[in-house]
Amino acid sequence: MGLSAFAEREIEFETHKLTLPTLIKKVDGLAVYLVEHGLVVKDGDTFGRDSRERFSARYKDSDRFEGLPVLFCTDGSS
Repeated sequence: MGLSAFAEREIEFETHKLTLPTLIKKVDGLAVYLVEHGLVVKDGDTFGRDSRERFSARYKDSDRFEGLPVLFCTDGSS
C-alpha cells in the first residue's frame, strides 16, 4: 500500500508459476519503476524478462481490497 501516491494505483499480482521470492522481486521491481517513472504501464501492456515471467497489466478495481484502483498483473496461470 502507498504506491498510489506515486503511480495513481496500487499493484496487485496474480500468479501460480513463480516462486514467492521471484514474485516479490517482480513486484518490487515494478514498484520502483513506477515510483521513478509514474504510471507508464498502460492498460493492456505486457512486461517481463522472458516468456516464463511475462505478465499482462490491466487497470481495474480490486476484487480483494474493496474496489481499490489497482494495476492488476497476471501471467494467465491463475
